[in-house]
Amino acid sequence: MKGQLFLHIASLLTTKVPELQKIDLDRGQLDQTDLSGLVFPLVLVSFGEIDYQDEGQGLQYGKSIIDIFVVQQHADLNTPAGPPQATIADLLDFPNKVYLALQDANSSQFFNFTRMKDISNEVRDNLMIDQIQFVTTINDDSKRKQLELGRTSVPDATSEIN
Repeated sequence: MKGQLFLHIASLLTTKVPELQKIDLDRGQLDQTDLSGLVFPLVLVSFGEIDYQDEGQGLQYGKSIIDIFVVQQHADLNTPAGPPQATIADLLDFPNKVYLALQDANSSQFFNFTRMKDISNEVRDNLMIDQIQFVTTINDDSKRKQLELGRTSVPDATSEIN
């Protein structure tokens, strides 16, 4: 489920925010001291906890938190003079493009993709990092599909031990 959701997010962002240079899973890249391998602007996707409810017959709905980190780079962010005001405005508005690309997204695997909050606007090492938190409902019918394919048959247990 998470894989399909990630691919859908990446597809939407690639189509609707062509300025993005990379969309990746958050693996702690921003915590590394050497950021030379990263290209900007980039989005990192992080999956949080999923609370599932069983609907029966192999169907579960899960409420999932997804954090989207929008990372931009500008050489003047850490200088005393800073970038021009128009550049600052562009940097501050860019995460909204990401929000608009994802808000209300849905597919057969998830629906109600909704922004919950903007968590941070952090500046460090000439990077501006914005975190947007979304919530969505995951439609996990993988067990139902497995049952329909008949792959869940288990041989009868026996008491014989060889």
